[in-house]
Amino acid sequence: MLNEDYYFVRALATVWKPDFFEVLTRKVARWELAGITFVSPRSGNLYCPYDGGMDVFCFSLKPSRLEERFRTWMSEHESRL
Repeated sequence: MLNEDYYFVRALATVWKPDFFEVLTRKVARWELAGITFVSPRSGNLYCPYDGGMDVFCFSLKPSRLEERFRTWMSEHESRL
């Protein structure tokens, strides 16, 4: 029986490779998996995909630089959310 009062955490230390986690990220987008977070120990940056989008917490770049680079990914709403 699944107890919904618990949240299980698993961690894996690895070297990031472009597109290596694409399959995992797509499964999250299709709601086949949930609760996935990628963390960079060096920068503290976090990438949290979920069905319908993602949250990115980036401490290694200025917000204006991120907005410039990923403008096409952002909502047209004034909050950019």
